[in-house]
Amino acid sequence: MTTVHYLVVSTVLLMAHVIPVGVAYVRYWGWSGAAGNRVAMPDLPGWAQRASAASRNMSENFLHFAVLAIIAVMLKIDEPVVATSAAVFFYARLAYWFVYIAGIAWVRTLLWITGLSAELVILYCIVVSPQFSI
Repeated sequence: MTTVHYLVVSTVLLMAHVIPVGVAYVRYWGWSGAAGNRVAMPDLPGWAQRASAASRNMSENFLHFAVLAIIAVMLKIDEPVVATSAAVFFYARLAYWFVYIAGIAWVRTLLWITGLSAELVILYCIVVSPQFSI
């Protein structure tokens, strides 16, 4: 798959992150609590809190991944390393989601570092490419 394909599936992954959180809201707070203002609601169970944190973290990290992927595509940097890095980002973030919800802290951290490293490789490819100039 290309960098664009991994950008699309990473976008779908970002969108999917809200599903377990929404399910938890309805399951533990009911429809009225989930649809309400969520003021003074009881705490969600640990897995749901971790799912919410994973969703926020994916939102934060997706922003720079998407910008880098779009820049690489716009500059026509078709190096296999860029597409491979986009794939590494996607699979690391997919695994991160499940590992975070399961509460496996150190593996979660390693997966986060893997995703960030993939972004840094894309950034490096952009900066050293002949198409890029400041």
